[in-house]
Amino acid sequence: EAGRQMMLNGSNEFHRQRASLEGYTPLYHAPTYIAISGPEGAVFNAVNAALAAENIMIAATALGYGSCYLAGITPVFTGADAKYRELTGIPKNYTYICGVIIGKVDDVNAFSPNPRPEKNRTNVNFIK
Repeated sequence: EAGRQMMLNGSNEFHRQRASLEGYTPLYHAPTYIAISGPEGAVFNAVNAALAAENIMIAATALGYGSCYLAGITPVFTGADAKYRELTGIPKNYTYICGVIIGKVDDVNAFSPNPRPEKNRTNVNFIK
């Protein structure tokens, strides 16, 4: 709920619209949330976290699960209220960078007007 409230009160119009939808939750009711953190001040934290998230998402897909990269709720973990940070077990000398949710893919995305893409459809184009 803290993430949804942050989105509702923030300056990002997309976040405000999404968070105002009936039944919306930033974690999409996923059963698994993985918080990714790194040592405070480390130069490549963002890159390393993104690569870790990507590998987690590839593995989830290979196992037949859906996943979603989450960076928009970062202030919930980096703000003055440390209880969410403590719930994830992030050490004091580390900073939260991003997260990944994993769960079963619903046939319909209730929070998007766009239909889900066909299975095994690719949007990668190779240029030679």
